[in-house]
Amino acid sequence: MRMAIAGRRGGLVGLAMLIGLLLPVMASAQASPVGKANVEQDLVAAVDIGAGTIVLGAETFAVSTRSELLDAGGRPIGLNELTAASSGLDGDMVEFTATRKRKGGLRTIRQLQVVEGDFE
Repeated sequence: MRMAIAGRRGGLVGLAMLIGLLLPVMASAQASPVGKANVEQDLVAAVDIGAGTIVLGAETFAVSTRSELLDAGGRPIGLNELTAASSGLDGDMVEFTATRKRKGGLRTIRQLQVVEGDFE
């Protein structure tokens, strides 16, 4: 009888350890991709420093204090340092990640980096 109780207790401890090991794996497999953003690439069409927005292709994005803007070498730059096609010059080609669009609002740039090259 004593052996049967010890065996059950040992089995319960083993089961608890197995569940403890599997929970993080299961949670990561079910994690929502909301925090993951795909890298997009587009041309800087316009920049509005006063409004804190940037138009990439045909979509307007918000730029916040948390947005990371980088030149082609990976050095931080300001919104005013981007060249927009609306300036009459060739606009910068950029790669960027942004938040998902919120209901009634703009997507916000998370990270944007100028891409070097001739894109004609």
